[in-house]
Order: sequence, then C-alpha cells, then structure tokens
Amino acid sequence: MMDRRKLLQVIGIGTLGLGLISSLRSSLAAEVVDESISAGINAAIADAQNSQFLNAEAIEDGLPSSNDYDTSLFPMLVAIDKLEASPSSDPRRRLILDQLYASLARLNEIIKEDQGGDGEEAAPNYGSLRDSYAKLFETCVIDGSKKNVVNWYVSRLKAEKSIVRYRKIEQITGVPWYFVGIVHGLEASFNFRGHLHNGDPLTDRTFQVPRGRPKMWNPPSDWESSAVDALSELSGNSDWSLPRMLYVLEGYNGYGYHAHQINSPYLWSFSNQYSAGKYVQDGKWSATAVSKQCGAAVMLKSLSEQGIIKF
Repeated sequence: MMDRRKLLQVIGIGTLGLGLISSLRSSLAAEVVDESISAGINAAIADAQNSQFLNAEAIEDGLPSSNDYDTSLFPMLVAIDKLEASPSSDPRRRLILDQLYASLARLNEIIKEDQGGDGEEAAPNYGSLRDSYAKLFETCVIDGSKKNVVNWYVSRLKAEKSIVRYRKIEQITGVPWYFVGIVHGLEASFNFRGHLHNGDPLTDRTFQVPRGRPKMWNPPSDWESSAVDALSELSGNSDWSLPRMLYVLEGYNGYGYHAHQINSPYLWSFSNQYSAGKYVQDGKWSATAVSKQCGAAVMLKSLSEQGIIKF
C-alpha cells in the first residue's frame, strides 16, 4: 500500500499541502476555529496572489465580517470560485485549490463538532409543531447586525452555477432546490468537493455521521450521486409546505432544543427567534453558547423577502 505522504504527492497536494493538512488536523478545540486554518487559508490566498491567479483586492472586497467561522469561510469560498474560473494551466493553481479545499473540509468538520446535536432525542409529532413553525417564520426578523452576512449566504444559494446543480438534484429527487442549497451550506459549508451528507471529502465514503455513505458513486468528483443519496429518504415527499420543510430541516440537527424551551439555532440563528443556548457536542448542552452559523429558516426568510421563493 502506498504511504500517505506519497499518495498526497501523487494526487497533487505535495509537501506544502501535506504540511497544511497536518496543521489543520491539529485543531485544539471545536468551540473556536483553529488559528491554523486561518493561517493556512491566508497562506494559500497569498500564494495565489503572488502567482497572479488572484488580484490583491479580489478577496476581501465586499465581504461582511462576522464570527471566526464566517471570516474563515467567506474569503476561502471567494478564492475557490476565482481559482476554479481561472483559465490558467499552471499546476500551482491546482495545488493552491487543493489546499483551500482541504481547509474547507476541515473547517466544516470543526463547525459540525461545534454545533453538536441532541443525541437520541425522539422526533416530536409534526402536527404538534406545525402552527408554531408558521408563527415563528411569520414573526421572524433577521438580526440587523447580521443582515449582510445573511445576504452573503443567500448569494451563495442563488448563484447561477450553484442553482444549476441544486436544480439537477431537485429534478431527480423532487426536493426543492433551495432546500438542497440550504442543507449544502449548513452540512457541507457549500463545498462541491464534499458529500452533501456532512461535507466529508468526496474522495472516500463519509467518515462522520452518517458514516459509510454513499455505497455507490464515482469518486472523487461525483457530487450529484452523493447528493441524491443524502436526500434519499426525502425523495418522493409530496409535502414541501413551509412548516413541513422547517420540521425536516430541524431534524438534521435534532429536536432536543424543545426540551430546553429554546428555538433551534439550526433554524433561527441570526434572527430575533434565537439568542443563545446550544449543544456544543453531541448530547452536551450549554445555555450560554451561541451558534456561529446562519439558520436555515433565516435563509428561507431572506429568500422569501427577496421574492425568490414563495410559500
């Protein structure tokens, strides 16, 4: 069997990429995005700028500032977009892209560790929550200090190149494209080189929960087949009303927040419907921790306010 260093060199990550991955894997805690990730991102972007694949102003211009997760995620995705669109055949461009994608996968892994879950909490009856979901959405107001951040998330969802891929999944599964996009953002940090299930790299089956998925797909670039597998339990669902959609989305992170009389941050973070309290690891509750991700319902609210979707 080829050793790991040799394998990484063969697939184009090389010595620099190996060092970056090693530093990314040395994360000290899930509660704070590891400084090595930010350092790795900054170094890769600097390499791209020095190699003239990116303009010096191409990354930071117009990006909103938020928490440490967002300020790592935003410039990385912008750099990836621009490098993917570059016509250059310089092998350094692919090397830098590999480094950024490795950073994106690790960043997503950390934020998923940080957001935790409620363990084995049983799903409540949908009928008991339907009216509550509708009322919460109707009275939802996006936090003014987060408005630019929410707009940025939505800009990723409605970007033409993303919608094309999301709509393809909609055609196969019947799952609305915007639901696919929101799950892609929350579960995979918008990584098209990662499984929709949880953002794990497409080069192998998932290692985070759900593990070992999918059984059949074509690594390392078959995002579509993996996405169809991730949504297989929803394929053919005929009820995509707003309350039902919110119920299904909340299930991705668990229903345990109801026991704490807290609206789930997975839905309502960055709005008036949530302020603090979350699971910081599976089954571990903190009353003071605050979610770093934009909530799914908040993205839906913004899409609705912009007239992009209607309920």
